Amino acid sequence: MNQLPNIITSVRLFAAIALICFSLVDAELARASFLTLFAFGGVSDMLDGWTARTFNWCSDFGARLDSISDLVFYLAVVVFLALHVAPLFAPSYPYLAVGLTLQLFHWWLAQFRHGCYPAYHSSFSRLCAYGMFFTMLAFWYLKLPILISAMIIAWIVCCLEGITITLILGRAETNVSSVSSALALRRNHARTIPQTVSQSF
Repeated sequence: MNQLPNIITSVRLFAAIALICFSLVDAELARASFLTLFAFGGVSDMLDGWTARTFNWCSDFGARLDSISDLVFYLAVVVFLALHVAPLFAPSYPYLAVGLTLQLFHWWLAQFRHGCYPAYHSSFSRLCAYGMFFTMLAFWYLKLPILISAMIIAWIVCCLEGITITLILGRAETNVSSVSSALALRRNHARTIPQTVSQSF
């Protein structure tokens, strides 16, 4: 049962892959199935973390799988928007370029400093994920380009928070709730190093 959060996370990954495949192969099928696949992905995003925290089934593997699934899922949504609602998506291209640049930089920075994919799941990033989910649903019905821009700007701010946390942390961590939590982890880590060194002599 402790793998249930990872199974729920995998639903989001499969939904993302299906959406990309449908978008590239069959435009009508992609448009017809978008809401269903998006709902599956969004609900799984809300349930996996809640299940892991509630039943204490958290793991580093699960945290990183969740982050990778989030990224693939939202990239699938970007592919869908770019292919099927291009005129409405086009005004957001500059924001998208900034977001992709920051995301790639964050990956490189985390690999360079800690040797792993960043998976912090801060309170702010979770709030943004919920907001982007409902904003996407609103866009689907209202077709307002500003809603896409708002989602991408929220992603940019999340990237900046992640970069800040990566710069603060002295070692790889998962499920860091905020920048202040990262500072506390760094202080705790700094205090444990001298104790470990003294015990070794």
